[in-house]
Amino acid sequence: MSIKPVYSIKTVGDGNSGTSLINAESQESYVLNVSKSVKSEFTYNIGDTIKITAKKTNYHSNTIVIKPENDENYKIYISCPCSGILTVTDYDGNIYNTVQIGNQCWMKENMNTTHYADGTAIPDGTGIKKQRGGPMNPNAKYYFNYDDNIANSVICGKLYTWAAAIDGYESNNDELLYGVRKGICPNGWHVPSDEEWLELEMYVDDSITIGTPFTYGFRGFDAGIKLKSTLAWSDSVNTDMFGFCAIPSGRKEFTFLTDSYYFTGFAGMTAFWTASAGGSGNGITRILRYDSNQIARASQMASYGQSVRCIKD
Repeated sequence: MSIKPVYSIKTVGDGNSGTSLINAESQESYVLNVSKSVKSEFTYNIGDTIKITAKKTNYHSNTIVIKPENDENYKIYISCPCSGILTVTDYDGNIYNTVQIGNQCWMKENMNTTHYADGTAIPDGTGIKKQRGGPMNPNAKYYFNYDDNIANSVICGKLYTWAAAIDGYESNNDELLYGVRKGICPNGWHVPSDEEWLELEMYVDDSITIGTPFTYGFRGFDAGIKLKSTLAWSDSVNTDMFGFCAIPSGRKEFTFLTDSYYFTGFAGMTAFWTASAGGSGNGITRILRYDSNQIARASQMASYGQSVRCIKD
């Protein structure tokens, strides 16, 4: 006999001064710190799982999932859209929320387009597995749905080869105009460069400094915790403090053992292309994993399928 979970919903706060959440003093204007205690007669049993969502007009909501024990305090961070740019729409009609992080305006979701801004179609890579003699040509432009299932792209967006992401292939950053390339992004947006990703990293994690921008591997202290969504990841410590909302969308990799491509990492990791070349025909990427609080910088095969976030020009 299977036991079905029991759900109950309670809304706390009706918008009046007695129960509404209020702004506290904050060093960062876009981070809403909540200091007001909101109490209710909501009852639960030890071991119950509770989902708490914080909302505020003109801000992004955020949710945490907890198993409370006795009296505990929980922080929920909510973020702010870019000024005057609440959303942006791609050629396919997909709508993306925006989020202001420091001086940068980012999309809050991964790209999910099958066309460039001028309407040119990106080839569908569904079914690509075997490649005799090694990985596909680094110039190859493809998009993939994780596991060749379009339903996975609804939340996670699509995965793109590097050439598809930047709409071309170049072997060095001089040809890439120092890593800045519009690529698959809508008009007024572009695929962020290695340097623009570094600016984001330094802003959210002050242990990452300008003195070590070109090191590979995991770095910093807690950039991963602050950039990963509070949902979908197996580690429960994520805060999504700045509203970047990185989700574990996985990627498509190549293995020389079988000369084939395969999907991996769904629900456990995510990798984002930059517009910067990584040498040896590779592209620079950023990686977040379920088992690390940090963020990694890596050089990956251009034929890998990875996620893309766009940044405002």
